[in-house]
Amino acid sequence: MQQIPIKIFVLKVSDVLMDSENLLPFLKKDERNKSKEFINLDLERNYVVHKAFERIILQHSLKKRTLNIKHGKYGKPFIDDPNTLFYNKSHSGDWVALAISTIDLGIDIEMITSNSNEDLVQMVYNEKDFNNFGATDDFFTVWSLKEAYSKLLGLGLNLNLNQLHIIPENGVFSIRKENVLLANGYQIGIDRDYKCHLVVGVDYNPSISIISSTQSLKIINEHLH
Repeated sequence: MQQIPIKIFVLKVSDVLMDSENLLPFLKKDERNKSKEFINLDLERNYVVHKAFERIILQHSLKKRTLNIKHGKYGKPFIDDPNTLFYNKSHSGDWVALAISTIDLGIDIEMITSNSNEDLVQMVYNEKDFNNFGATDDFFTVWSLKEAYSKLLGLGLNLNLNQLHIIPENGVFSIRKENVLLANGYQIGIDRDYKCHLVVGVDYNPSISIISSTQSLKIINEHLH
């Protein structure tokens, strides 16, 4: 199994929210226009921070000032350059995470809430998940893993999550369909109130480095000055 380095940059959005106006130059014209469509100021600032964070971290990682970011059929972003890196981004609540590597990948973060929507639980869980994880205690683990797998495939919300099941095995989560191993998932520790997971293909053994919010904020500030 090939070992592959993967960097995961995380950012606590509230730490940079008040500086969102200074981040506007990192957004494309259409993104700046879209940011002005938000009626809620906090939503506008969140949008700006998420977009600027993505672009700054990619510029930093690729050592490029110009990036041609495109989107797949279901919205998965990619850099239109055959010699570049793969990346994937997720956000929830006060956190955003961006994973970068030489292989395709998916990442998802979910904020843990006390009440899980019953329809959502039924959409995500199946009988094998109930047997492996219990009724709802680890719902956000299962949800995050399945969402990350869907993002690996670039399918977004167009994958029936209920057809997949998760098996925890020695610190790795195997993602299966009808007992066929599809991918492996790894827990990413960010915040005790969140579940975050990375998913990669079965042929890879990821060597994961987490770049903290403090380190990410330092990178952002370096690009601002």
